[in-house]
Amino acid sequence: EHQVWFQDGRVFKAAVSPKTIGFGPNGEVTLVDEKSVADYLDRKWLHNALFDDDYRLEGVCLDETGRVIPVISQPIMEGEDPGLEEIEGFFKAKGMKCVLPHIKGWFSEKLDIVIADAHPRNLVRTKTGVSAFDLVITRSEKITKFTREFAIQPELRDSNIDEL
Repeated sequence: EHQVWFQDGRVFKAAVSPKTIGFGPNGEVTLVDEKSVADYLDRKWLHNALFDDDYRLEGVCLDETGRVIPVISQPIMEGEDPGLEEIEGFFKAKGMKCVLPHIKGWFSEKLDIVIADAHPRNLVRTKTGVSAFDLVITRSEKITKFTREFAIQPELRDSNIDEL
C-alpha cells in the first residue's frame, strides 16, 4: 500500500498502490480502489482531527502510468503496544462504540464515521497516553448501506454474518 522511509523524526509514506483498505458488502475489510487523491487526503485529515496527529502532505509525484502519488508524513511515535482494554478505553473516551469486532472496528454516530484496523500494532502507548496511527477511517456515506446498518444495529452485530 505504501513505500515507507524515515527521515528527521518523521515517517514518510508514498501511496504506491491504487487500492486501499475499505469495507466490502458484508462488512468485511477488503481492498478497494481509492477513488481520488482527495479521498485519500480526506482520510488523513480525519485522522489529524480525531487523534491530534500531524499527517502532512509533503508533495506529489507521478508513477509510470501518470497516476498521482501523494507523499505524506507523520511523526514517528515511540512506545509500546497498548493492551486491548487500553484501546477500548481510548475509543470509548472519544464517544465511539465497538462494531465489527472481527476487523477491530469502531463507530462514531456523532461524527458518522467508521474506523477499522484498530489493533495494537496501529496504536501506541506513549508517556502521554495512547495514540493512534495508520487507522482506516471512513466517512459512513462512503460505505455500503449494509455495513452502515450493521455498524449501528446491535442485533446484526451479534449475528453470524454468513447467516444474513
